[in-house]
Amino acid sequence: MEIRKHNIVSLITDYHLSDHYLGHLKGKILSDYPDTVIVDIVHQIAVDDVSKAAFHLSEIYKSFPKGTIYVVSVNNHYDIDPKYMIFESDGYYFMGPDNGVFSLVFDNLAHLDVFQIDFEGISVFDAVSHYIHSISFIRQGIPLHEIGPILASPYLLTPLHPVSSYYQMRAIIVHIDGYGNAITNLKYEEFEKIRDGRKFRLFYNPHDPISELSISYAQVEYRDPLIQFNNFGYLELAVYMGNAAQQLNLKIGDTIQIDFVP
Repeated sequence: MEIRKHNIVSLITDYHLSDHYLGHLKGKILSDYPDTVIVDIVHQIAVDDVSKAAFHLSEIYKSFPKGTIYVVSVNNHYDIDPKYMIFESDGYYFMGPDNGVFSLVFDNLAHLDVFQIDFEGISVFDAVSHYIHSISFIRQGIPLHEIGPILASPYLLTPLHPVSSYYQMRAIIVHIDGYGNAITNLKYEEFEKIRDGRKFRLFYNPHDPISELSISYAQVEYRDPLIQFNNFGYLELAVYMGNAAQQLNLKIGDTIQIDFVP
């Protein structure tokens, strides 16, 4: 199948896989544009976990061709009068509820041209229809400002960043992946800037500290813990041929402390 501009629609939702809601959204998209390439990113998100949705979006959106349309349908009913938003950034299109999810991905969201999705006659609780109509506008090349008015004050959340000083850094675990790897919010560039060539000791829970970075899982012994920066540039705790979250009793929100040795 030829993939033309705006043919790709990627979905991040809290619809789960045990109900028909996801199928309804996909069916509506394909009914209007049968040539659409629909890509499932993740659907097993808790209804109010906008942080998890933002994490997945930030990790993958630049992996797709420019022109890709992202539907982030998480916590649509966050308010008695919910709003839906749409905007373009760096050649990609994003739509979803105005509940702060995009502000966790785009630090400059308040400075982008963000529009409220506003179609006459569609209930504010019918998120799917708002998304379908918006996709249709993008596919037809209609400017976003015709979808609705400027959203003057999109809802903003404050992203959680690592805390650092010359002697120490503190990060938090933001995601446990399907292998049990615990991924933190610490990026490689930030770590190396503070580290400045020094040795370090990384503490997690009451366990013995880790003082070396690994470049592969197999660099340690079987079932031993390790730390490395993953393909997306984030520090993760893992166990070679094991489940770090279970073996080390790690969970989302845990603090990881790094002490630097002069």
